[in-house]
Amino acid sequence: MPAFGREFFAITGRKVCILNVAWGGSYVTNYGGENTWYGDDSIRRQSASTQFQALTAELGTKGTDWVLGGLLWIQGEAEASGIAKGMAGISVATYISGTQDVFAFFRKLAGDSNLPIYISQIGGYKYELTSPGLHAAYESIRQAQKTLINESKKVFMAFDGAESFLRAGYMNDNIHYDQKGYNIVGKAFARFISNHQTF
Repeated sequence: MPAFGREFFAITGRKVCILNVAWGGSYVTNYGGENTWYGDDSIRRQSASTQFQALTAELGTKGTDWVLGGLLWIQGEAEASGIAKGMAGISVATYISGTQDVFAFFRKLAGDSNLPIYISQIGGYKYELTSPGLHAAYESIRQAQKTLINESKKVFMAFDGAESFLRAGYMNDNIHYDQKGYNIVGKAFARFISNHQTF
């Protein structure tokens, strides 16, 4: 998120280093495939661990005065589609518990049980506009994200406006934001974090 780094520096004067361990279409539930964050043997977790360890080792060698500021998290479209399709093992409850488990993994990896986690509500999907069942599934995940905020410590809703991107024309395809959309999200994260956290 270049827009996040630029905005955060403009507000705080602090430079940002972002480790991108995201995977498109990934799950947090045990849906039976490889593209999931579920379970300690998850390929996604193993990859994130390797990359995080490499990054911290590199930052350490330079003697940089750095602080791990938190986790930026946008995820849930895969479960929304799974709920709409009636996939076994995917529900609002398993989405919430799976997300909480992933957050626990990242906090353990960081060695900080209070690592701040900042999330964005999921955006829209083109076919959501014409499918009441799909729309209901997406809405259930958006509501679940609000539940996560209320039930989890140090988890914050940094941005909840992505749902409007589809109608606003900020989409690159059926589900991904265009650059303007990503810039809006990045800047919103930067403003929220700079207003809610000190370094």
